Amino acid sequence: MYEKGQEAERKNTERERQRADSAEKEKIKAQKETAEALKRVAELEKILQCKTTEGK
Repeated sequence: MYEKGQEAERKNTERERQRADSAEKEKIKAQKETAEALKRVAELEKILQCKTTEGK
């Protein structure tokens, strides 16, 4: 009985570790996507500034 409890606890710990690993990967992916989006916004703002100054 005690061994079954230990095995169940080991499986739960492994599942928690896998979920934590998955969450960390998702976080890194989201940070990368955010950085790329911010770069794109900066590029678009430069384009808009050029168009605004051309019209004057």
